[in-house]
Amino acid sequence: MAMNRSSVIYLVEETHQQNDYGVIETTYTPRKVFADVTSVSSREWFDGGRNGLNPEFRMTMFFGDYQGERELLYKILFDMRNDINELKRMMSRAMGRKDMDTVRRSSAFGFYCALGSGVLFSVLVMLFFRRQGTRVSCTLAR
Repeated sequence: MAMNRSSVIYLVEETHQQNDYGVIETTYTPRKVFADVTSVSSREWFDGGRNGLNPEFRMTMFFGDYQGERELLYKILFDMRNDINELKRMMSRAMGRKDMDTVRRSSAFGFYCALGSGVLFSVLVMLFFRRQGTRVSCTLAR
């Protein structure tokens, strides 16, 4: 499987040094690397939950880019992965509990939202082309 490596993450090196007054100061130095950011698998998510963690992402980078750092920075500007992962977890939990009413209602809600947005988009396109004076026609082949 090929890695995408299109996401920028910063691996943070933490160093401790004693200053002139004998106080130990911590310095954080970020280093930019490229990684493949994907969702965690269900097994990783459950294993993390057992340890009190809430893992959401898996960062995969080349071996040579990792130098023993224990922290990283990853900024999500406009990323729908959180919402999609939350939806997957909710549906997985509902199916695991055999709560088919929640699964049915959530699926119906998603279907009707998709249908409604498709109709709305079609109407807006028709209005736009009508305003522009462009005729849209559809011909079916027999």
